[in-house]
Amino acid sequence: MTRSSKNQIMIRRRILRTVGTDLVFLCALSFALTMPALAQPKNQILFLQFSMKGDTLTLIHSVVRPGIVKGQRSHEFRDGLKYAFRSANGALLLEGTLSDPSVRRYEYEDPENPGRIKSKDITFHNVEFTIRVPYQSNMYALEVHRVRATLQSGSSVKLQKTYLATFVLPPMTHMP
Repeated sequence: MTRSSKNQIMIRRRILRTVGTDLVFLCALSFALTMPALAQPKNQILFLQFSMKGDTLTLIHSVVRPGIVKGQRSHEFRDGLKYAFRSANGALLLEGTLSDPSVRRYEYEDPENPGRIKSKDITFHNVEFTIRVPYQSNMYALEVHRVRATLQSGSSVKLQKTYLATFVLPPMTHMP
């Protein structure tokens, strides 16, 4: 073997070593850059989809997704659902309210008085709805109550609370 062919072989080996090292480095770098995407996002939303027939609730589907829950519109709560999320030891983690999903308010122009709006509440027996809340890893159970406002003597309002259901959240929603 001539000296020039030995030099060419040595150069090729150096190039392969350099390319191999660079390739390993690039693979490691791309893996390191994708690790934060694989890690659990800090802000997550728990979506719980329910079916309600009368006062019977059924949990249809639950999923945790990245995101931030938007604040609720400020309005006076009267009738609807009150929910509370609890940890495995029963500690209250989060509670909230939801307008009654079985009641829909429709507005329309009053045919007798053009320009005036009338409204009508219609109650549905079968409805589906979703509760969206900020996800916490220690969420274990959900309690749901129906709340109705009743007028007392004078102008006082009393809230009557009726228990509807307790759900133990599916394993995927309370994973660490």
